[in-house]
Amino acid sequence: MANVDHYAVLGITSEATPAEIKKAHKVLALRYHPDKNEGDEAAAKKFMEIQESYNVLTDEKLKQAFDELVKVKQEKEARKNDMNKKRKADIDALEERERAAKRKTEGEAQANYLKELKRMREETARKMAQMQAQKAADNERKAQSLVDQFESKQSTLEAEAAKAEEITRTVQLRWKKKNTVDQTMIEVIFRTFGEVKFEVTQVLMDVLSP
Repeated sequence: MANVDHYAVLGITSEATPAEIKKAHKVLALRYHPDKNEGDEAAAKKFMEIQESYNVLTDEKLKQAFDELVKVKQEKEARKNDMNKKRKADIDALEERERAAKRKTEGEAQANYLKELKRMREETARKMAQMQAQKAADNERKAQSLVDQFESKQSTLEAEAAKAEEITRTVQLRWKKKNTVDQTMIEVIFRTFGEVKFEVTQVLMDVLSP
């Protein structure tokens, strides 16, 4: 019970008069009296604390000894608080120095990070430019290949068309009686359609001869 604050138990301050002490005790004793709280162990315990605190504060020598003990504790607590404040100030100063050193370290790390980030971005941009140039070159080669294929196919088609036209313009003539039609007559008839060429094979002449 050495750590019990008897003033706090009765709900008063250390400056309370004997009359105030008596009044506070009476109110609390009636509230927690065992006759009003049968079977309530907590109330019974509280009543015993109230009685003891009242006895301490109404006994002159005991109250004086208690007040001295409270004063010593308060002074000790004050010194402890002062020490804690000083210790806290020292800790704060130390932490501030550590934070300053950390900020410097973080600044260097940040600068190095930004440097490496810039290098990575430049390297990425260079690779992207190379890829785009390579892609453009590949597309150009593909386009040229398609043009070459188209031109080759076009040339083939034109040659085939010319051949077809030449074949279409070829006319085979047959006559039953020999010497009834000569080349001059044929030329006069067909020259309106273009140049007239004659190709007479011996086989055809033999077949057509009567």
